[in-house]
Formats: sequence, structure tokens, C-alpha cells
Amino acid sequence: MALSSERLFDSLGHFGRFQACVYFASVFQAISCGIHYLASVFMAVTPNFVCGFPGNVSSVLFHNSSASSIEDIWTVWTSTENYIVAQLENGEIWELDQCSRSKREVSLDLAYEYKGNKSVFPCSDGFLYDDTKWKSTVVTQWDLVCDREWLAKLIQPTFMLGVLIGAVIFGDIADRLGRQRVIWFTSAGQFVFGIAVAFTFDYYSFVIVRFLLAMVSSGYLVVAFVYVTEFVGIKARTWASMHVHAFFALGIMVVALVGFLVRTWWVYQIFLSIATLPFVLCCWMLPETPFWLLSEERYEDAQKVIDTMARWNKVSTPCKVSELCSVQQDDLASGRTGDDDTSSTKKHNILDLFCNWQIARRTITVWLIWFTGSLGYYVFSLSSVSLGGNEYLNLFLIGAVELPCYIIACVAMDKLGRRNTLIPFLILSALICVLIMFIPQDFNILIILANMAGKFSIGVAFGLIYLYTAELYPTIVRSLAVGSGSMMCRVGSVVAPFCVYLRSVWIFMPLLLVGIMALLSGMLTILLPETLGKPLTNTLEEATEMGRNKKSSSKKTPPAHSGSEKTPPALEKIEMFGQEREPLLWLYILEMASPKVAVVGAGVIGLSTALCVAETCPSCSVTVLSDQFSPNTTSDVAAGMLIPHTYPGTPIHRQKQWFKETFTYLFAISNSAEASEAGIHLVSGWQVFKSTPKEELPFWSDIVLGFRAMSEAELLKFPQHRFGQAFTTLKCDCPPYLLWLEKRLKATGTQTYTRKVADLWELHSEYDVVVNCTGMGAQQLVGDKQLLPVRGQVLKVHAPWVKQFIRDGDGLTYIYPGIHRVTLGGTREKGSWSLCPDAGTTRDIFDRCCSLEPSLQGAQDIEVKVGLRPSRQCVRVQREVLSQGGVKLPVVHNYGHGAGGFSVHRGTAIEAAYLVGECISALQGSSSRAKL
Repeated sequence: MALSSERLFDSLGHFGRFQACVYFASVFQAISCGIHYLASVFMAVTPNFVCGFPGNVSSVLFHNSSASSIEDIWTVWTSTENYIVAQLENGEIWELDQCSRSKREVSLDLAYEYKGNKSVFPCSDGFLYDDTKWKSTVVTQWDLVCDREWLAKLIQPTFMLGVLIGAVIFGDIADRLGRQRVIWFTSAGQFVFGIAVAFTFDYYSFVIVRFLLAMVSSGYLVVAFVYVTEFVGIKARTWASMHVHAFFALGIMVVALVGFLVRTWWVYQIFLSIATLPFVLCCWMLPETPFWLLSEERYEDAQKVIDTMARWNKVSTPCKVSELCSVQQDDLASGRTGDDDTSSTKKHNILDLFCNWQIARRTITVWLIWFTGSLGYYVFSLSSVSLGGNEYLNLFLIGAVELPCYIIACVAMDKLGRRNTLIPFLILSALICVLIMFIPQDFNILIILANMAGKFSIGVAFGLIYLYTAELYPTIVRSLAVGSGSMMCRVGSVVAPFCVYLRSVWIFMPLLLVGIMALLSGMLTILLPETLGKPLTNTLEEATEMGRNKKSSSKKTPPAHSGSEKTPPALEKIEMFGQEREPLLWLYILEMASPKVAVVGAGVIGLSTALCVAETCPSCSVTVLSDQFSPNTTSDVAAGMLIPHTYPGTPIHRQKQWFKETFTYLFAISNSAEASEAGIHLVSGWQVFKSTPKEELPFWSDIVLGFRAMSEAELLKFPQHRFGQAFTTLKCDCPPYLLWLEKRLKATGTQTYTRKVADLWELHSEYDVVVNCTGMGAQQLVGDKQLLPVRGQVLKVHAPWVKQFIRDGDGLTYIYPGIHRVTLGGTREKGSWSLCPDAGTTRDIFDRCCSLEPSLQGAQDIEVKVGLRPSRQCVRVQREVLSQGGVKLPVVHNYGHGAGGFSVHRGTAIEAAYLVGECISALQGSSSRAKL
């Protein structure tokens, strides 16, 4: 079953009170993810230390300073190469350094320098630690120093390994069992495992529990991202998704604050774990997303969630699941749905990313950028506590600098381009790394500011690479490319802690490595093509040729694999949400940027639908295919008056919504400078009846302007009629309006091609989604036996004195004044396929119209037009998945409007565009589950 998701948000609100509560509750727990990712920077810190004393100490000597206890020595300790001389109560003198101790053979006066013989012993009595900053860390708890130092260095890498595994496992479980259950489990798991870490009894249990904590933290971040995305409408989705990671950055800032206040590691861990306890206590109240419920065919549960959203958002008439679902009528009876249909494509493997030299070079460069971005992000974060000055303030600022980073990345990539943003920020990162090396070590403030700038620049570059990767590769390997790049970034996050440990070799070694990688990545990025405003490719051949300018004229027959040569410059920002966290999450979102959409048909329905698809999904590549364009379409014959016709098989509230959206859209145009070019203007007039109709107020009476019953004086003009309605509505002059739509389409990058489509299946290798707007052509194209032609013959006359429209209540006789011509009609000949004007019908129409408006006897330049209205009991606006030989093609239908096409064209186009979005979500959702 296909849910029109954006129509749901249009009904309930894109970010109403309900979504705000769910959103802020969910992202509040993302703080905990940021906390646990960086908690080890203080919890696993190694303080100054020396070997333990072999007995009771009477005095201690350090250089020329003497003291009665070692606590007094730490204030002057400057280097790991220092040692302490201690005299025991029994008179023995010992030299104590970090990993060994020696006993002086000749005990003379206590002195720091000694040239005599010494006996060296291991640190069998443990170690003495500097507790002036930290009372206890995991290093001091289990003596993770000297020959056990490598165990301390494994703490962060093993955590990152758990992050990787957790993303894979819980991403898959969320698709199987639901987002809500995984959020419950992972949020509770973060609290339970977070507390459990504080009570572990040895190093190995500590690492194991931390590994489990990493898995649930990573799992929560993945699923929470998808969870809030499914609850927030497209108008607020970019902001909402971006700020999920902003809360992650807040978690880093919380680590700095708690580390400053609490100096015992297990108490520190407990405080960090209970920071988001309020969410754990109330997370059971969060509902399941309606989209997942519908995918599992739990329609009653989905309706309950929708009703709850409506109450919270103060929506008086909540939408119904049945109104949002696109299914065949006979499918509803049999219970067959279409959501389980997925596209079947050829399987590809990692070797396809190296199919030729150009693609291989691109893959190596992209992988290097992913690796460098992750490496730089965590090197700057983890090393911030070693910059000098206040390490807690340093980490706090490193977290805070991420917040503007997300916004800059989104703005720059759309203004400057992907490559043109990526190159300068990567090179800037490298330059900052070099700059830090030349800053004197006692200039702490400058070093900290430079480190923040480095984190900012690498963050912008790193945030951009997700979308850029998706655009660099064709549809057939796009998931593979993003997924493999994400795995490379995980390698970077695992390597980053080891890179930081190289400070012991040379203090600038981590910065040198990051700088070299960033500079190399930036230089190689120059060889990548720019993708801003370029079409998303479908084949490896197209991807290889990316960057070469190709021009194709409008309305020319395209090659076998034709597609849009240009996509709109404004790309869908749902893909650029900030920093790296979860590769599978980004795979889930980025795939939605990939599809090519073909709209078949170039009448008012086809052009309007193509425009709505381009506007609501600007990252799609949209192409209009038709064998006829204006002025040779059925729409060119239409009268274009906005007076709705009733469709017996379509609910009235749905028809009213279509008309309201159409009227509002055209009314805005009529009040703009484009009104004349678009051929749209307001016109007032009367609808008259020979007897009072059963319903004096039609369903659209509150949408048109000034609707009222005609006065007795007005009815005197129509002596054969006893009742009438007066109102003001809109009139479209059809040919200029169609040309105006084509102009708008070209501005969005949509291409139009003259092409006869005999079978929708001929498009399956070229396009991801096909929209059928063929009108009467659908009878043969998709075998719709409910569709029948209703022949209409109209007259176009020159009668500039006629200013008001007149319409007989039966709808067969009407006078509609346009900007230049007046349309006289008409006929409704069901089942007639004749396109030849009939002289007798022409005389009949003219006589009937003259009886309503006698002045028409003086009309001149009479032109006869004939068209075939595609009529059904109900307009077909729905989605289905065609299947043939194991291959599946998503199709959205939008046809069967009969004589009322202009009155509802914009409304049905909006709904069809939403269904296209649902097709894309279904395709990419299934692809994401396969990858997970």
C-alpha cells in the first residue's frame, strides 16, 4: 500500500505540536550518543605516575626539592623522564621512575644524583598516581601503564568497532521489528550499559560492556534519525534532520562539563549515563511511525497514530488511511497491496566501482575523502584535551564549533557547488594543521582557536561528502558507493585514536598525518567533476562521461537512454544533515536523491504533474515524453473555465481539495505579473437552471468568489430559467497556459521530448518511475476498460463585448469569455472517436448560445475545435507496480479527468507528485533494507 506521506503532513502539519514533542524527546537522547562516543577522553586519561614504594617513606627528593610525601612532588613534575628519590624508614634509598625502580647499593646521604651501583626491580608494589586532577581513572583503577599501556589504547578503538557493528545490526532490526521497539531497547540499553560500565570489576569486563554500550548508542542514533524523519514533513525535514547531529555535538559539550565537575571515573560515568534518564523513563510513550505500521499492513494502528497527531496538532478533521493509500479498487477487495513490490535490478559488487580508470580514480579519491574526514574529525576531537590550557574548555569549544558547521556546509554546497566547497575546506584543513605546528606551545589560546578552525573546516568537508558521493555515481551502484565510503569512514574513526597516540613519538605527528591526508584529498578532488545542477546518472557510461557539456534541444527525439540533461540547481537538502555518524542512515536518506522520472503526456495534466514533481522533489531528473505538444493537444481545445464537474466514483472531499488547490494556485498567478502570459484572468457570470436543483449550494461554492443566488432582476435576462447562481471564478486561455507551463518546466531543468510511447515497459531501463498522464491514450497503453472518450465540439469566436460567462445548468451550453476569444459550447458525445467538426453540431451550439446571449449573433471569425475528453467514473490518481519477467516498474497514474481537467489539474498533479515520492521512498527503502 502506498502512503501519500507529504499529503499526510499537509493535512496534519509538517512540524506541529505533536511532531515537536516527539522530535525533541527523540533527539534529546542523541545527546547521550555524543556523550558515550567521547567519554573516554577523560575516563581513560593517564595521569603522571611512578612505581610504588617498597616500604614506608620518610622523605622524598625531586631534583633540589624535598618533601615528606609524593603528593607534594606532582606540582613540579614536568616530564615522563623524571624520577623520584625516596628514603625509606629502614634507611634504604630508592630511585623511582615510571616503569621501573632501582635500589642504591650504597646508602649515603639522600641526594638526587648518584654514580654508584643500583639494583633494578619491577613495579611489583603497584604505581603511585598524580590525583591532583583526577582522583581515579580506568588507567589508575587497573594499572593500564607500562607493559599494559596498550590495553588503555584499545579502549576507544574497540568502542568504535562496536559503533560499526551496532549500526549494521540495529538498522536491520528496526526495519524488521519497528523503530519504536529499537528506540526503547537502545535508549534503555544506553542507560543500563552506561551504569554497568561504572561497576565493572576488571578491564576486560569494562571493555565488553563498553562495546555493548557502543552498539546500542550507534543503533539509537541510526534509528532515531529515521524515526524523526518519518514524523517530520518535508518543509521542516532539513532543519530537523540537521539538528539531530547538533544534539550529538551537545553531548560532547556535556562530557566537558561533567568532566570538569566530577573527577572519579566511575562517578563521572554514572553522571554521564543519567544525563538523559528522563528520556528512558518516558520513551515507552513514543508511538510507532505510521509509515512503518502501514508497511506492515497494521492499518488500524496507523490510523490511531494519525488520530493522535491530529488531536495534538488541533486538526479538526484528521485524514484517513484509506484516503492516503493508493491501491486498485479490485486490490482493496482482494486485500492485495503494492508496497511490498520492489524493484529488481542486476546485482553489482565492489569491482563495479573500478570498472574503468576514470571510475576507479574517482572511487579511490572518494574513499580517501571519507577516510580523511573521519580521521580528522576524531583526531581534532580526541586531541583537544592535550592542547594546553583548560582541557575541559577545549573539548567544550570543539563540540560547540560543530553547530554552525552544518549550516555552512548546506549553504556553501548549493551556492558554490560540491567540488568547489570541498576543495578549499580540505586544503584549509591541511593549512591549519601546518599553522598549528608553527604556533609556539605557550600560545595556548591561538592553538585552541586554530584547532577549532581545523575541526570546523574538516567538518564542512566531511558533511558534504555524503551527498557528493551519491551524485558522483550512477543509480546502479549508488548504494554500493555510499556504503563503501561509509565503511572507509569507520576505518578512519578506528584509526583516529591510534593516530592521537603518536603524540608520544612527536607532538605534531597526528596533525602532520591529518594535514597530509587532507592536502592529498583536496588535490585529488580537483579531478572530480562538479555535480551541482547536473543530472543524476543511471549507468556507468553516463557517470564516466560526467562533466562533459551535452546539449539537447527541447522536443527532439532522445537517444535510447535519454534523460534530463539538467536538474534544478536547488538540490534537496534532506540529504545534507551534517557530520558523519552512521553510514547506513545516510544510505537510507541519500538514495532518495537518485531517481529519474518520466512523465508521459504533455497536456495540462502531464505538464502540471511534471512541474509538481520537479518542485516537490527537486533532486529528481524529470523528463516529459509525448507524441503531441501544444497546440496539438486535447487541452488546447478545452474551455479552461474553473467550474468543477462531479466524478461519481471519487469522494466529494477529495474533489473539493483538488479544486481548492487548483483555484488557489491559479488565483495567485492571476494576481501576478505573469497573468497575461499565462492566459489567466478572473471572470464573473451566471449559472442558470430551468428548475431549482436539488443542491442549491455546490461543494465548491465556498471556494469561488462571491457565490450567491441570482436576484429576480438578474433572472429577467434569462426568461426560460427560474433559478440561477452568480459568482466569480477563473478562466484559463489554454494554449498560452500550456506554453507558460512549458517555460516553467524548462526553468526547473525539465526536458521535453517528442516521443511516441507505445508501451510503458519500453521506459523501464531508462527511468526509475513513470507517470502516466496520457488521457485517452491510457485506454490502449495500460488497458483501462473504464476509460471512454466523450467527444466535445466547441466554437472559438471573436465577440469582445461579451464580458460575463453564462452557463446552462445542464453543462451542455456555455459562453466563456477569454482574453482574446469567447468559447461557445458544447457537446458530450459518449463513445464517439470522431475528431472531425460536424456542421450541424456547429449550428446547434451557436443557436443555443445565442438564445442565452442574443448579442452573439454579431460574433465573427468562428473557429471550430473538437477534442476527446478522457472520462471515467473516478479520476485515476494512484500508484501501482508493474511486473514483467522478474523486473518491476513503479508507475503513477493521473488521467481520466473528463470535462473537468482544468478545474482540478493542479490538485491532482500535487497528489500524483506525492505518489512519485512514495515510489522513490519504497524503492530506496527496500534498497536500504537489503544493504542493512
